[in-house]
Amino acid sequence: MKRFFAVLSIVRLVIICIIVFRSQFYRISSNKKLIDQYKRELSGLGLATLKPQDIPISAIIIYNYNVIGRGFNTVARDSDAGGHAVINAISDAIKNVGLENFINLDRDSLKLITTYEPCAMCKGALYEYKIDKVEFLKSKALSHWLEDSYTDFIYELNKRRLDNSEIQDSLFRLHPAYKQEMPDY
Repeated sequence: MKRFFAVLSIVRLVIICIIVFRSQFYRISSNKKLIDQYKRELSGLGLATLKPQDIPISAIIIYNYNVIGRGFNTVARDSDAGGHAVINAISDAIKNVGLENFINLDRDSLKLITTYEPCAMCKGALYEYKIDKVEFLKSKALSHWLEDSYTDFIYELNKRRLDNSEIQDSLFRLHPAYKQEMPDY
């Protein structure tokens, strides 16, 4: 009788393992399909940069596996210094769901996927909008980040605060969101 229950326990364990591994395989294969879909979308967006001879970088914002924002470089096309793919994807997501809704999205379900590792300006936008999950297809060289760190250091050494902050404070006081409480920047 003990042997029967031991065999039954092993059979149950095998069945549980099959179910678990099958669901894991399904999850992996469905994620692969999603990743392939995202890559096709990124490729299509990147192609839009070639005619105006922008740098071919594209980005998408994903929320709960749905694309809510799309962007590609438009610096040359629009003569816009901020026309980076990541910033354009964030702007598109904000336009699509509304600023307040975007700010209130669950950050655990929000992700940026881009063809190239974000630059310092785009990282600033990601920090600002609290987009912590970032995936990219191609990374930048270590030398790029070392040079960037040096540039940040020089910036910090050279920046200067002017004596009077009354202009900014008066502008904050005029804005309806800041009338009660002024931000501490």
